[in-house]
Amino acid sequence: MSFPYKGVVDQFADGGALLKSASRIPRIVEIADATLPLNDDDYAMVVKTASETVRRFPTHDAGNTLVSALYFRRAEATLPDEIAKTARVHLNWKLEHYGLQPLPEREVEKVASAPPRERFPVKSAQQTVEAANFYEKYASQLPREQRAELATRVLQAAPVFDVMPGRRLVSETLNEWNEKLASHIEQRTEILRSWANTPEDADKLTRQLDALSKIASAKETEPGVTPEAVMHALETFDRRTALSTLWGRQLSEPWEAVYKQASVEVTPADQAIASEYWIRQSATSTTFLSALDELFGDDVEESWRADPVAAFESLIPTQRVLVRRMLDGLANGAA
Repeated sequence: MSFPYKGVVDQFADGGALLKSASRIPRIVEIADATLPLNDDDYAMVVKTASETVRRFPTHDAGNTLVSALYFRRAEATLPDEIAKTARVHLNWKLEHYGLQPLPEREVEKVASAPPRERFPVKSAQQTVEAANFYEKYASQLPREQRAELATRVLQAAPVFDVMPGRRLVSETLNEWNEKLASHIEQRTEILRSWANTPEDADKLTRQLDALSKIASAKETEPGVTPEAVMHALETFDRRTALSTLWGRQLSEPWEAVYKQASVEVTPADQAIASEYWIRQSATSTTFLSALDELFGDDVEESWRADPVAAFESLIPTQRVLVRRMLDGLANGAA
């Protein structure tokens, strides 16, 4: 099988491109050995397949170890856990050996290992913004139960502090299917086919495509299956097949592939203050009421006409997020 971790490079794989933007290069890097080492023990990451051995992140001298640490930090989140852990241990051992600072603890690991009450504080607008940003960036790396915990906390705090959750959280909460899911599955199929170069690869490819086909057809073949369940299945599949290394480059992340994307531009830093004045004004806007009906149905629209303030307070957190954006647009349009 050809090397599956296509997006993972080091200073030898990309010609040191990461260093070209540096304002100053340490002396130990300038004098580092530019010869590619041949010994597996001189690399933090070694992946062997039936047809080849691929090595990344050389550590045969101080300069290369320091640069490898930079490249590894950029790639770590895309690697399967066992490979990432092995590489991190090797790099820290070599960094210590050369008298260099060890790799910093991953931000997501700091949060995940914290006591539950301290893990996702949302006692202020600033903390809620930070938690929402953290979700957008690291949700895929969190254990499923902690991911759900963080989502719940952000959604509960967002309407209290007038904070807008990010697109990922809103899309997941709306829990609707992406009509382009099939094309995202096809992209994965094509990449897996391009990686199969030997008879052993062909057998493995057959099993992979069968698993991928089951994920793709779950919506039609499994009554009651939810986008969330399919998203988790696709996420697991991507990690097991190394497709996760292509997220954000050649492939969309599983949540983007499976969920219908929120139709409004929302970012955690947005602040849409929906004052009681604009809530009441909205009850006289035909455009606003039509949009409300289209989003949430007749019952919500009728309640809004009768008592918009009470209707707003009865909305669930995700609905409030969307309505706040609509109210903000109403206010801006009148300005």
